[in-house]
Amino acid sequence: MTVIWFLVEVMEYNFVGLLCHISMSLILIIYIRIWLITSFYWDPLNILRITYFEARFRELIAHIFCSRFDFVLGNFLRIAYGQNPTLLILVCCN
Repeated sequence: MTVIWFLVEVMEYNFVGLLCHISMSLILIIYIRIWLITSFYWDPLNILRITYFEARFRELIAHIFCSRFDFVLGNFLRIAYGQNPTLLILVCCN
């Protein structure tokens, strides 16, 4: 964030130009990665196994976050609908 602030505010670099340069750099990195895989005949399945593990890890973290968020949201809705009048009174008094 400090680098972005420095470029935009101090150096007066255009934010849209910065986004364009970042996206062009990402496209170039992806192209080079694909070119290296095809040029050196690397096993793409090995790369897919690594990304599959990362995806499963992200899925696990998302599941934990969403289940806790659903629990909190469910309690909030029960209080808002008046199904738990003691907590509704406590919330309104504070």
